[in-house]
Amino acid sequence: MISNKEDRMNAFQHFAAQHAALHARHVLDEPARRAGRRPPSDIERKTFEHVRAHGGRTVAEIANALGVKSPELYAPLQRLKTLGHIKPNGTSGAITWKAA
Repeated sequence: MISNKEDRMNAFQHFAAQHAALHARHVLDEPARRAGRRPPSDIERKTFEHVRAHGGRTVAEIANALGVKSPELYAPLQRLKTLGHIKPNGTSGAITWKAA
């Protein structure tokens, strides 16, 4: 049990110093992980340019045009969709992508 006011201030100051140190380390050591905070990857850039120029294509058609396999495009397409650059068009089984 803390006995006097001076000890309570020291405990609070200790807590505040630890909190500040943890917050400073988090800000400096870990990258921001929000959508849009990092620059686009090469595949994202190519995918966006292709969709903008040739809207209305399926994932398979985009992958064929870019020379990659379809699974490689799912993450870039979702990120571009989250950022609002592209949007899906159609129903399941026939989804095509177009610029927003």
